[in-house]
Amino acid sequence: MSFDKQTLTKDDAFFDDAGSTPTTVDGVGQMVFFKACYIRVYKTEDTTKAVKKYPTSDGEGRVERGTTLVFEGIGGKVKKG
Repeated sequence: MSFDKQTLTKDDAFFDDAGSTPTTVDGVGQMVFFKACYIRVYKTEDTTKAVKKYPTSDGEGRVERGTTLVFEGIGGKVKKG
């Protein structure tokens, strides 16, 4: 179970077809890219208590199996890749 937020490497045009917040991503080893999102990180088997929280920001990272991310934020954008 892990998620390590990295600096966003994509431009605004990349998010033209991205989904809006709120949204949830269950990890299977995929990359996720986000703009203007507040993130809560959970163990997939227990989504009642966040194990980590990130303030509103832009970024990207790999969502490993066993990790669930909840993205929120006004005008937030999320795209899997």
